[in-house]
Amino acid sequence: MSHRVYIDSILEPVVALWCLEEASWCLEEDGDSGYGKGLRSNPVLRWKTDHGISSEPTALHRQFFNCRQSPDLSIIEDYWSYPKAHVRKRPHWTDELVDELA
Repeated sequence: MSHRVYIDSILEPVVALWCLEEASWCLEEDGDSGYGKGLRSNPVLRWKTDHGISSEPTALHRQFFNCRQSPDLSIIEDYWSYPKAHVRKRPHWTDELVDELA
């Protein structure tokens, strides 16, 4: 997911509404750099800063980065190991083999 897609599809329509609330909350994301972790020039990080979202523990609206591909945040990640293992069994994939297996 690109920065722009994340901002347009998740932050603006959903998280921006949460930012209007007076209640304390924490946005938990996996450690993917697309979510605003890292460089200050990251547009997602700028968006979060502009909307008062901080990693400071005392902030009203906080963010927390979990580990990359966290199964807690994306439970489907566990299921990709089975097809990946199947693909790795074959050292070479020909068009004919792909057609046969499909």
